[in-house]
Amino acid sequence: MPNPVTCWYGKATGSWWAVARDGAGRWRLVEAASQAELGRRLTELGAHGYAALAQPILPSRSGVPPVQSAARPNHAPRHHY
Repeated sequence: MPNPVTCWYGKATGSWWAVARDGAGRWRLVEAASQAELGRRLTELGAHGYAALAQPILPSRSGVPPVQSAARPNHAPRHHY
């Protein structure tokens, strides 16, 4: 039975990450600069299974500005009686 491979993009690091079991069954944390590199590293590690994204895939950091939220915070005073 295949083992789950959890993958995510680290906004703070700018890297792709995965947690997977290697060929010997030990848990490994893997970091890569791209999705393709992450796939190669997992293959080299002997990890096999199905991928589960921990968060949505984000666009690469190629000058795309961050998305601004249209919602405005509620700064109304709160009174507790």
